[in-house]
Amino acid sequence: MIDSKVLGGINVADHTRGGANALVLKDIAESNTTWAGVPAHKISTHGIIETPIVPYKH
Repeated sequence: MIDSKVLGGINVADHTRGGANALVLKDIAESNTTWAGVPAHKISTHGIIETPIVPYKH
């Protein structure tokens, strides 16, 4: 989570990504998800850096 803020006693699941300057105000229980915004909300459930989405080939 690049320059993100996690306030209070918040638990964040493994393999979770946060957008730049995201503000996390509640627990994130789902792993392999991406969160962004103020306050943070889930924007993706597809892939992580270790297992990226394979681009579609025509």
